[in-house]
Amino acid sequence: MAYTGFEPISLIMPTPLDVELTEKLMEEVRSIGVCDSEKTRDLKAAVLKKLDQLAKDFVEKISSEMGRAREIPEECHLKVLSSGLHGLGLPTNKPDIDVLFVGSRLVNRLCFFHDFYNMLKEKGGVKECSAAPNASVPVIRATVDNVEIDIVYAEFPTKDTIPDTLELRDDNMLIGLDVESVRSLSWCRANEEILHLVPDEDNFRNTLRAILAWAKRRHIYSRSFGFLGGDSCTILVAKICQLHPHALPSTLIKAFFQVFSEWKWSWQFPVLLKPFTESLALDKQTWDPRRNPIDEDDLMPIISPIHPRINSTYNVTKSSLKIIKKEFTDGYHAVSEVHNDTACWSKLFEEFNFFDEFRHFVVVTAGAADDERFRRWIGLVQSKIRELVYFLESCNSISFIRVNTEHFSPVSQTDKYVRRWFLGFETLRTFHEKELKSHMEHYKIRTVGLARSNKFYTEDMKLEAVYADGQEVEVMKEEKANFATHIPVLINRVPVTPDQGSREITSSVKTTRQRDDCALPIPPKVRKTE
Repeated sequence: MAYTGFEPISLIMPTPLDVELTEKLMEEVRSIGVCDSEKTRDLKAAVLKKLDQLAKDFVEKISSEMGRAREIPEECHLKVLSSGLHGLGLPTNKPDIDVLFVGSRLVNRLCFFHDFYNMLKEKGGVKECSAAPNASVPVIRATVDNVEIDIVYAEFPTKDTIPDTLELRDDNMLIGLDVESVRSLSWCRANEEILHLVPDEDNFRNTLRAILAWAKRRHIYSRSFGFLGGDSCTILVAKICQLHPHALPSTLIKAFFQVFSEWKWSWQFPVLLKPFTESLALDKQTWDPRRNPIDEDDLMPIISPIHPRINSTYNVTKSSLKIIKKEFTDGYHAVSEVHNDTACWSKLFEEFNFFDEFRHFVVVTAGAADDERFRRWIGLVQSKIRELVYFLESCNSISFIRVNTEHFSPVSQTDKYVRRWFLGFETLRTFHEKELKSHMEHYKIRTVGLARSNKFYTEDMKLEAVYADGQEVEVMKEEKANFATHIPVLINRVPVTPDQGSREITSSVKTTRQRDDCALPIPPKVRKTE
């Protein structure tokens, strides 16, 4: 089954039971703690106001340096917009914001990523500031008054000013922009288009809140690991809202699991919110298997509704698709029981216990000498773990592999620049550790090689991938619920470089939940989440 059309499949109006189930659903979602508090809202609003003032100060500074008369208000040259889930009107309890800066010809990209970055770094209340101007989506990351921010920049080189109201849904606004600006605009533009396409914004937002809570509890919320990201969840929920325009969240969430558990996932059946059009030269960049045969390799295409059309789940692997499909099926069974009054909503949101599910593991350990190198190095290592999954999937003895979306960080100051990730897998037959060695070594060599080619690799950066059986990680499973009182100690061999010997390191580690990662090849910073 694949509802690839754009007309509703049900026009049924809500019943009193639907209203009651929706109220109980939202109570459960609020109890999980994913909704924002008044304190978090005020904190984020203050940070956005601070960034807006900084933008005005920055434009005034460069105008003065250029000797230009201040005939035009500063805000007409550089505007600040919130992006991501916050920009969608769906703020979470996490103290972070995705921010889009839009600039006129007065503020070129080089100027923004050098001069504005330096101004931001010097600002009071700003720490952990870093920039990746050469990433596929150039970004500045910082913590401003304890709120973590990602800043992307879109430059309009043909505009003397930026209008008070930007019509982000107009594809023609992209004409003349560089690729980096088009990519930076994508999430804000997609948000605007999605809100235009859904029949009821409140029902859409509440259903999306529930789906995000479910995905996080089931540990399938991580785009870089081949699971669902915020953008893909948003598109999936919007599709269900289109198909059931009058339904409340309790009905929409049941339809969500039913439709997508039965969906024929392949490039022939992408999830689309509106038909393809071919009105722009940008179409050559868009996801389209008719023109780009490489798009036929995508296993779970969930396509953004704005140009250029992008597959938000391009990282999905055979194993992660199998996991997601199973979670959709299990979710449908759980919601059906709720609707049949044989279970409560809490059953849908039961947390997945990774370490109880597997007997075999691959442990990836990365480390560096100081904070700046560490953040950039682990960002690359983490973003490339999905390649390790690809390599391991080729092993004849491995039937199934899953990445733990939680990472593990040390608590001791002596080993604080170390991080670990765990991959669990199942086997088809008698398994020998040596079957994995070449794949793990290939992953290490490729990751180090990429860091070298991007000219940031240093000899203090360590990387190791090793096999561990269930008994070796048993202590991690046993102490998972109470790391504060007893921190397990693991010993691994971490190579100095891929072609040199190894040394033993010992590090105490504790669990922290990982943030939904960005799509950068070398994220300069990886953050904790709630």
